[in-house]
Amino acid sequence: MLCGNETLDIHGGGEDLRQTHHPNEIAQSEAVTGKLFVRHWVHGAFILVDGKRMGKSLGNAYLVDDLEKRGFDPLVLRYLYLTGNYREIFNFTWESLTAAQNALNNLRETIRNWDQPVVGCAEHEQRFTEALDNDLNTAQALAILWELVKSDYPTSAKAGSLLKMDQVLGLGLAEFVAKKIDVPENVMELVSQREEARKNSDYHKSDQLRKQIK
Repeated sequence: MLCGNETLDIHGGGEDLRQTHHPNEIAQSEAVTGKLFVRHWVHGAFILVDGKRMGKSLGNAYLVDDLEKRGFDPLVLRYLYLTGNYREIFNFTWESLTAAQNALNNLRETIRNWDQPVVGCAEHEQRFTEALDNDLNTAQALAILWELVKSDYPTSAKAGSLLKMDQVLGLGLAEFVAKKIDVPENVMELVSQREEARKNSDYHKSDQLRKQIK
């Protein structure tokens, strides 16, 4: 049932709810309110793990805690999902998550050296919005963000647009823009050891090193 609003702009859910659960919601809500229940439905396709269905019985129904135990920032999972299309089956692998973490870390380190944000780059912002207007094409929107990052615009202008884009993407980039840091040599050594441990799939050691770095 609705709380306050008689009509929702967007309602999301898995594609398996399209034929039964959501029609039931429509019938119940519209019978009570007499108004349109939802303007736009967004049905997401299933997520596979290493090409197989996800399930507790298969031991591959991972939680965010499982990611953190392996040394991954939870926001990396969001970045990874943004590279896909919600209508298409998404295949999760630890290798793809590692690639996403490397990309996000690279982005964070790049924007640390930028100047404070000012008026942004209108062209990139418009293309970013158009990508999202095109059936939530987050992969294209993310690609446009990277085009902005690699462009020749002043970093202050790029920062202004980047932060606007991140209001949609939710990657927490405001914590890194123009936040230069001097990393002690001993910490850099720990980071290097952690990267090596992750390459060797030694997740226990990687997690211990992550705690030391903090």
